[in-house]
Amino acid sequence: MKAFIKKYYVYILVMLAFYVVAPLLCRDTGSAMFTLLCLLPATLFILSLIYAKMNGFKWYLSLAVALLWLPTVFIYYNESAMIYALIYGVISFAGQGVGFLMNCRFRR
Repeated sequence: MKAFIKKYYVYILVMLAFYVVAPLLCRDTGSAMFTLLCLLPATLFILSLIYAKMNGFKWYLSLAVALLWLPTVFIYYNESAMIYALIYGVISFAGQGVGFLMNCRFRR
């Protein structure tokens, strides 16, 4: 079980952020905007950065982040939130890029 968690901890944390934390924090329009535009992108960027520093750049993590967002669109939000899948995928990709470059830079 520890090996499973060690290998997939980022996916578990992203699912917790998308399926548990975001619906709890999105009570009104202001809190929803803060959560969807500030809190989740910052969380995804930091998680992707840490993942890339530890495991290297994996393009499929960004794809998985985007795909994990899609069920929340249909469960909690409406179709207008579909664009966040692309945004969160790009933010994850950027976080991995920064983490990978930091890892390469500090190895020298």
